[in-house]
Amino acid sequence: MTTDGGGWMLTNYIKQNAHWDDSTSSCDRGTVGDMTNGWCKVSALNALSSAYGNIFQDRLIYYRKIIEDGSSLGPHWMKITRSSGIAFSSLPSTSSGWAYSDSMGYTASSVGNVCTHGCSSFRGYGMFMDYSGGNVWHGTQGGDYGCRDGNNICWMRRSQGCNVGGGRCAYLTGSDEGVYYAVRETRP
Repeated sequence: MTTDGGGWMLTNYIKQNAHWDDSTSSCDRGTVGDMTNGWCKVSALNALSSAYGNIFQDRLIYYRKIIEDGSSLGPHWMKITRSSGIAFSSLPSTSSGWAYSDSMGYTASSVGNVCTHGCSSFRGYGMFMDYSGGNVWHGTQGGDYGCRDGNNICWMRRSQGCNVGGGRCAYLTGSDEGVYYAVRETRP
């Protein structure tokens, strides 16, 4: 919760392959803090957003254990940011006003559409940036492409493409593994 200055609200914890395909708009399963089964509280975040206005400015995906070509890279994260807040329910569909940064040192002041496919599930919801204007995809690929726990992760400026089988994976099911999704609210 201290990543990039802290202040994050955890919205989903992917701990099993099936969790990748949970709906980003209605998932409200599990118990907060369940580090074995994973959990999400999307309905609660939608209600909070409705009650207090468009308060969410930052969206984070945090991979607890990235495996690249068989070696662990440890934890890494990707973040998109808006200069003003937005309703939680609009996060996956709002395509303008975003900046990008990540733990590998890549940044972009404008990334255009942050998701063009698979946006309704947590797997595709983690795709940041697109190919227009020289940008490339970073994030959780929208399908199962051969990784042990569901699918591979794109960091194309680093190396490899997106559909690289087990070339770069987020491990989920072991100790100190899993993927977090979080948001940070705008403070007026």
